[in-house]
Amino acid sequence: MTNRAKLAAIVAEFLGVAALTTVLLAISKSGVGFSFFIASGVGLSVGFLALILGSASEAHYNPAVTLGLWTTRKIGTLQGVVYIAA
Repeated sequence: MTNRAKLAAIVAEFLGVAALTTVLLAISKSGVGFSFFIASGVGLSVGFLALILGSASEAHYNPAVTLGLWTTRKIGTLQGVVYIAA
């Protein structure tokens, strides 16, 4: 992986988490903040983000996913720490 690809993966992870958080907060603070709408909105946004940003990164937009992949040794320690920090 080149330095440019690594930087693109880190930026994609940051943008994915930012977009996911924005969608979550926007739906929960709106008038239709029922748990079904929150879950479906977050699920749809994760799907769209994986389609849009998935080629640049591995689409781990949740630190728990990164932690799970790290514990099963599918990603390295440095990559996991960087993804969680981003």
